Amino acid sequence: MVQWTEYRFGDKVKLLSGGTPSKSNSEYWDGHIPWVSTKDLVTDRIYVTKDYVTEIGAENGTRRVPAETILLSVRGMRLANELPISMAMRDVTFNQDLKAVIPDDDVDNRFLFYWFKGYAYEIRGLADEAAHGTKRIQTDRLQDYTLCLPPIETQRRIAAILSAYDDLIENNTRRIKALEQAAHDLYREWFVHFRF
Repeated sequence: MVQWTEYRFGDKVKLLSGGTPSKSNSEYWDGHIPWVSTKDLVTDRIYVTKDYVTEIGAENGTRRVPAETILLSVRGMRLANELPISMAMRDVTFNQDLKAVIPDDDVDNRFLFYWFKGYAYEIRGLADEAAHGTKRIQTDRLQDYTLCLPPIETQRRIAAILSAYDDLIENNTRRIKALEQAAHDLYREWFVHFRF
């Protein structure tokens, strides 16, 4: 039987804040570095974002984190109904409504991501009201939350199994989109251009 140990979340994980480079400075925007905001936290894995910053923008007013960093929404209206969380699959920057979750060496990053998914309801319950009815999770509340962990080898095995399922889901989703596009193109040829 594997022994799981309880820890204070803040003793095992560091939370980093992001920011927004000045929108009035055109040198900061429309570059090649993804800038993540809550609107991008719609899938488990982030490859692309709606907004991008330049190298100069990444150094002025935001924070850059490496691939496989967990990004957690800590402020916004969506927290009333869900816990927006994703894993960046490339280097990204992010805004002030998110926290980057950086675990200690004895905590597997992917395991921690699935832990968040499993405890989403409880973590969302930490949220209180901010201005204009917006929800927020205060850092100290999250840091005081209890994190139960098995040994690192067990964390890695659990994460590998769950990641394999996510890989299958991602691949099948891509295939479905490709098939839908092929069917759309075929219908267009037959019924719009009358080329059978």
